[in-house]
Amino acid sequence: MNRREFTSSSALGAAAFMAGCSGETRPPNVVVCLTDQLRPFEIGCYGNPIVRTPHVDRLAAQGCRFEVGVTNSPVCSPARGNVLSGQYARTCAGSIRNVGSIGTTRTRLLDPTLPEILSSAGYDTGHVGKWHAHVDPFLLGFDYAYYPVEIPHRYYGRAMREAVRDGDRLSADTGTETVVDSFMPQAASDKAREYIRANRDRPFFLNYWVSPPHMPIGPGNLPERYDGMYSREEVLLRDNVYDQDGTLFRDDWWFKVYTKWDYFWRTRGGAPDAPGDALPEGFDLRDLIAHYCAAVTCTDDLIGELLAALEENGIADNTIIVLTADHGELLGNHGTFNKDRLYEEAIRVPMIYRYPNGFGPSVNTSQVASNIDIAPTILEACGLAIPSHMQGQSLTPVLGAERASLERDYAFIEAAGYQGVSYAMPYSMMGIRTPTHKYGIEVEEDDRTIRNDCAVFHDLRSDPYELDNLASHAEQFPEAARLRDTLVDWHRATPWLEVRDELPHL
Repeated sequence: MNRREFTSSSALGAAAFMAGCSGETRPPNVVVCLTDQLRPFEIGCYGNPIVRTPHVDRLAAQGCRFEVGVTNSPVCSPARGNVLSGQYARTCAGSIRNVGSIGTTRTRLLDPTLPEILSSAGYDTGHVGKWHAHVDPFLLGFDYAYYPVEIPHRYYGRAMREAVRDGDRLSADTGTETVVDSFMPQAASDKAREYIRANRDRPFFLNYWVSPPHMPIGPGNLPERYDGMYSREEVLLRDNVYDQDGTLFRDDWWFKVYTKWDYFWRTRGGAPDAPGDALPEGFDLRDLIAHYCAAVTCTDDLIGELLAALEENGIADNTIIVLTADHGELLGNHGTFNKDRLYEEAIRVPMIYRYPNGFGPSVNTSQVASNIDIAPTILEACGLAIPSHMQGQSLTPVLGAERASLERDYAFIEAAGYQGVSYAMPYSMMGIRTPTHKYGIEVEEDDRTIRNDCAVFHDLRSDPYELDNLASHAEQFPEAARLRDTLVDWHRATPWLEVRDELPHL
């Protein structure tokens, strides 16, 4: 069967769903709010007493908050493919890596995506915010899109494209491009609220991809009201940000990448600093984390605008909201920065589901919820069949408090080796995260061949900061052998899309 076809069960499910939505019964709206590079450790409802996140905290109080939410791909593009496809990056894209040789504006995923399936069920589908998926949004099932034209991150002076589907024409052929001189995430928030108002009388799927707190952060990169919002003295430091001599890890190159929007692009090839690139006197990791905390509060404010729009239009109770992130943020933990690692700071993300008409508030500590679970969970919550090509699992039994966990209470993660920066991760890794443990395997440069099948093993109950790698004596722990076998079996059974020029891909 051609992979672009819907399975018969999916088609029947869509028909039955729409047939049952007559009279006063209306399908739930869906909003996937994907934040960028946001880890849960700086969010109030996840235990941070300093960072102000009242809107996310309210969302969590009204919905189901998973204590352990993870990304399946701790890097931008593959993670976004996970969310849209319900598949692992190796299967939907043929690669676990970020910007590179896979994808053009004229390619698509082989299997029907979440927006395509919802569109077939009668939903209007819209995307607002960051894109970074290396494929035109109209090829993935969206009817409307407002997104950045170029990849380099900056929040002012950003070129944005806005378009509406015109039959089979693509956004490259229609729509308008404008440069947003003001704060771009605010412009995206305005568009998201306009989309909600325009579609409040029919079922819609809004794919709202909020961008902060991805670098650049700090003064000049966010609105002025966030400058100095948190002081270096009040931020909380995790126990794994210290070198052996007790000093804070530091990397001036990375500090500049975080605080100057174009520094990475200017200097990654070895170019010297420009005038004005010097860091403020005394700048260290505490200052960087304070900037990050301000970016988190900025994100919370944008989420608050989204929640207000749903309430103002009278559709909050009948809207499924999923809040997550593409991946976390290292911020100097273990002496590393950015993402692309199996460390908790890179793979952990907030994971909150709210649907007042569907399930009540809860906190789950027994089930690891991952990004590939979002699409199948939404489909089942909407009364639609889950197509067989989706590799994630529906979390609806957990959301409805029928069960504390599923048989598969764990998640798989693939992290690509990151090169060309001031630190190098020489090998890609794949790992399994359970509610209590993590096990990791190194793979060769091809990202497929196992190099070391016992590279990482942590008991996160006693070692939440991953300071004691038990891999060297993993044979003493039966749990390690079980996780190793589960991970290797998954690796062998999970297919890779073979990317060729004549094949469509993400």
